Amino acid sequence: MFKSVFATRCAAALLAGTTFASAGASVAQAATMVRDFSVPAGPALSSVPQFARQAGIQILMSANAAQGVRTRAVKGSHKARSGLERMLNGTGLRIASWNGDVVTLAVEEPATAPDDDQQDARNVGSEEILVIGITSPFRSKGNSTTIVESVVYDDVETLTADGSIAGLLTQLPGISTVEDGEYPRYVTVRGISPDLNHTTIDGLTLATVGESGAGTRRVNLQLLPSDLSGRVDLFKTFTAEQDGGAIGGAINIVTRSAFDKRAQDLFLDVYGLYRTMEGEGGSNSYGEPRKHWGYGVKGNYATRFGANEEFGVIVSGRYESTPRNFSQNWQNTKRFFTDDNRPIARPDPELGWNGRALPGNFGYGTYADVSDTYGGSAKLEYRAADDSVQASIIGYDYVRKQDQSTNINYVDTANFVEDQTPTSGRMRISQLVENYRHNQYRRENRGILTNAAFEVGDTRVTARTGLTEETFRDWEPYVSILTNPTGYYLTYDAPEGEIPTLRGIEDPSVLLGAPYRMNAQRDVYSNARQRVFNTRMDVLNNVERGSRGLGYVTGWEFRRLDMRKNIDRVDRSVLGTINDYIYDAGYRPPQSPHSYAWLDFNRYYDERWNSFPVNASASRHNSLTSDYRYQEDLFTGYLSLHYNLPNTTIVGGVRYENVSFTGTTPVITSGSATGEFTRNEGDYDYFLPSLNIVHRLDNTNIRLSYSQTLGRPTPNSIAAAESTTCGDSGEGGLECTITRGNPNLKPRRSRNLDATVEHYYSGVNGMLLLGYFHKKISDDIFTLRQEEVIDGDLYTIRQPLNAASSQIQGVEFAWVHRSLPVPVADHMVDLSFNLSRLWGKMNYVTDTGARELDRLESQPKWIGNVSATYHIPAVNGGIRVNANYRDRFLSGIGANPWQDQSADSLTTVNLAAWHDVTKNVVFKYEWNNLFDNQPQFRVGENDDWVRQKNDYGSALFFHAIMKF
Repeated sequence: MFKSVFATRCAAALLAGTTFASAGASVAQAATMVRDFSVPAGPALSSVPQFARQAGIQILMSANAAQGVRTRAVKGSHKARSGLERMLNGTGLRIASWNGDVVTLAVEEPATAPDDDQQDARNVGSEEILVIGITSPFRSKGNSTTIVESVVYDDVETLTADGSIAGLLTQLPGISTVEDGEYPRYVTVRGISPDLNHTTIDGLTLATVGESGAGTRRVNLQLLPSDLSGRVDLFKTFTAEQDGGAIGGAINIVTRSAFDKRAQDLFLDVYGLYRTMEGEGGSNSYGEPRKHWGYGVKGNYATRFGANEEFGVIVSGRYESTPRNFSQNWQNTKRFFTDDNRPIARPDPELGWNGRALPGNFGYGTYADVSDTYGGSAKLEYRAADDSVQASIIGYDYVRKQDQSTNINYVDTANFVEDQTPTSGRMRISQLVENYRHNQYRRENRGILTNAAFEVGDTRVTARTGLTEETFRDWEPYVSILTNPTGYYLTYDAPEGEIPTLRGIEDPSVLLGAPYRMNAQRDVYSNARQRVFNTRMDVLNNVERGSRGLGYVTGWEFRRLDMRKNIDRVDRSVLGTINDYIYDAGYRPPQSPHSYAWLDFNRYYDERWNSFPVNASASRHNSLTSDYRYQEDLFTGYLSLHYNLPNTTIVGGVRYENVSFTGTTPVITSGSATGEFTRNEGDYDYFLPSLNIVHRLDNTNIRLSYSQTLGRPTPNSIAAAESTTCGDSGEGGLECTITRGNPNLKPRRSRNLDATVEHYYSGVNGMLLLGYFHKKISDDIFTLRQEEVIDGDLYTIRQPLNAASSQIQGVEFAWVHRSLPVPVADHMVDLSFNLSRLWGKMNYVTDTGARELDRLESQPKWIGNVSATYHIPAVNGGIRVNANYRDRFLSGIGANPWQDQSADSLTTVNLAAWHDVTKNVVFKYEWNNLFDNQPQFRVGENDDWVRQKNDYGSALFFHAIMKF
C-alpha cells in the first residue's frame, strides 16, 4: 500500500513538474563570460589546468598531444573562449568542441586536411585527460546577489571524512556540526540551531523526521552522501526568492549533471577500511559483530546522447559496510559535599560547598556496531544547444542501517564520602546496574524531483516539483537488572580538569557475586515518517550578471509537510533473580580497573524473554503517549526587484508566507491514554522584507544585507500529546499537572544584518573575505510552567510559549588561494583557511525563574578550518591535509545553572594522498582523525566538569579508483 501511494504521488510530481520550467538558475555561457586571468607561459600540462580553474570550465585533451607543448601567457580580462584561443595560438592545439562548461582540445590538422567536425569528447581516444575547473565556488560567490558559500565535490580529492553533505559543509566559514559519534550529522550555521536552517535539493525542500523520529526540523545530512552533489551552496543572507524559514542558513544541494562530465564518463571506487577501535569484540551481540575491517564501493556513470548531445544521463550508487565499535564513559550525576563531608543539594557556597563535584555514578557503555549504508541516484536531462530549454528528472534513495548491541554498566554511589581530598576520596556503593539493549536503526531518505526551464529573450520561466520522504524505524529489545549490595566501598581519583575515574572497588567479588534481580524488560518498535510535496514556479527577467537597468524575479510556492510518529511498546511484569544468566566477559572498559556482570542476552532471549507476562495497561499507555500526526501547508508568493548599475546591484523584495497546520495527538488523563485523539489547529502569516546591495570595485565586492526570516516551530512542539497527572509528582507543589503542546506558537522572528567584503586576486585563484553579521531573534520558544484555575481546581500547566529573546553576532574571515606555485618542478598548492568568532546572548525562562546566558544553544565561540592540497602533476597526484576546530557549545539548558550541559571543544585532522598507477587507475590512501582526538562533554554553568568521554578510534582507508 505504501509503495503504491508513494509511486502515485511521485508520478503526480513528475507530471506537474514537466509542465513547468525549472527554477534553477541558467547555466552560464562559459565561452562568452568575461573573466580575469593570470596564467603564465609554460608547459601545457600545467598551464591548461590553471586556465580551466580560472575560467571555471573543464578541458579534455590528449596527454600525448600536450606533451612538450608550451602555451602563451594570458593576463587581464578576456572572454573564456578568446582567452583560451590566445593561449593556444601557435601551439599546434585547437578547440575541437565547446559544450557548456566542457571543452575538448585536439591537434591542429594540416591546412589541406578537411576539418573534422565530429572531433569531440567522444573520440579523443583512450589518452584523454580531464582538467577540473575548481573555481566554481568563487564563481557562485562572485555572481551572487547574496552572501553565499559553495563547496564542490571531487571524486578523487574529497576525503572520506567529507563523504556526507554534512562533512562536506564543514569546509565553509561559520560551519560547525552536531556529531553522531565521529560523524558530522546536523549542520549549525553561525552558531544557530540546526532546527533553524532550511535545506533543499535542487531548490526543493528535503523531508526530515529529526533525531530518531523526534519531529524536529533538523536535517540528517549524514545520510546523504556528498557524491550526490556537484556542489553545495550555503546562503547566509536572503532575498525574497528564498524560503523564509531560515534563521541560520539556507542549504541547497545542487545535484550532479551529465553536462558537467565528458560525453562518456565512468568512475568506480573500491575501498577497504580499518578501524583502530576494537572494543570488546561483540561477544554479547545479538547481530553479527566485526572488529576492525570494513569495505565499500561507489561509482557513477555519465553519458550524453542525441544528434547534438542534448540529452544526458548520470547515475550513481554506493555501498559500505563497516564496524563501528566504540565506548562511552559517563557520570550523569554529580554529588556535592561540605568540608566535613555533609551532603548538600547543589554547588552553593552559602550551603558550605567545598568546591568539588564528586561522581554520583561511574557509567560504562560498550557498543558493538555494524553499519551498512547503500543507495543511489539517477538523473535524466535535456539541454538545448543554446541553453534556451532545459529539463530534468532525478530520483534518489539512500539508506543507513545500524545493528547495535549495547551493554551499559553503572556503579552508583550513595550520598556519602570519606577520606576526601581535592583529587581523591572513598564512597559507598548503593547500586550495581546492567542494562542491555539491541537496536536495529534504519534511516532512509528518498525522493523524485522534476525540473524544466525555457528562456525567451531576457526572461526565464522556471518551475520545480518534487516529493521527498524520510523514514526512521527501530526495534529495541531492552532488559535491565540490578542489585543493591550493602557494606561495599570504592575509591576514586579526580584529576584536575578530567573526568573522575574509578580507582577500584575494595571487594570486587560483589560485581558478580551479588544477587541480581530483574528490573525492567520491554520491546519498543519505533516508526516515524515525513513526506514533503513541494511545487513552485518562478519568472526571472534581466537579472543575470552583466544586465543593466531594472529586472525582477517573482513566483509562488506550495508545500505540504506530513509527519507521523508511531510507537508500539510491549512492557513485561518482571521479578526474580537472574544470576544464572550473567557472566564475566573479561572486558575492562576504558578507564575502569574491573570487568562487570553482563547478561547473556542471546541465551536469555531464547529461554526467558517470553516467560514474563505482558503488562497490558503499561504497554497500551506507553504505546500511545508518543504518537502524533502533524500536517503543515505553506503557500507563499514573492516579488524581488533588481536594479543593475554598471558596478552596483540593488535587490529589494518582499515575501509573503501563509502557514496552516494541524496536530493530532492522543489524550492522556490521570496518567492513562484514553484512546481518544485531539486536534490542534492554527495558522500564521507574515510579510518578510529584504534588501541586498552589492557594489563591485575592480576585484572587490562589498555586500550589505538586511532581511527578516522565521524559525518555524517544530512539529513535536505543536503536536505533543496532552497529559494530565494528579498526585505527588515528587517535585512538591500543586496536586495536578497538565502538559500540552501549543497550537498558538508563533514562529521565531529574526532581523538579520550582514556586511561583507570580498577581494579576488591572482585572476580568480585567490580570495580574501571579511564579514560581520548580527541577528536579533524575537518570540523565541521555551517551556513555561504556570498556574491556572480549571473547574475550581488549581493546576500546574507546562507548555511551550513565545516570550524569550536572543541575539547573536559574529565576525568571519576566509582566505583561499588555489594553484599557488612552489619551487619544485610544476608543483602547486591549494590553500584554504577560515575562522569565525561568535558572540551570543539568550534570555531563557525555567521553572526556577528567568536567566540570561552569554551564548545560544549549539553556538561555539570559535570555529576554524584549514586545508592544504599539494598537487604533483608528474603522477597526477597530491597530498591533502584538513583540520577542523570547533569550540565548546551549549547542548542543553538545565533547570538549574549548574545542570547546563555542553559539548567540549574538538579538533579533527584528516590526511589523504593519491596518485596515478596507470592512465585509468588511481590509488588513494586516507587516515581519518590522525591524532585520535575524541569527543567529550561537560556539565556546569561555566562548563565546569567533564561528564562524559567517548572513544571511537580512528580509521584508515585504501582506495583503488578506476576512471574511464
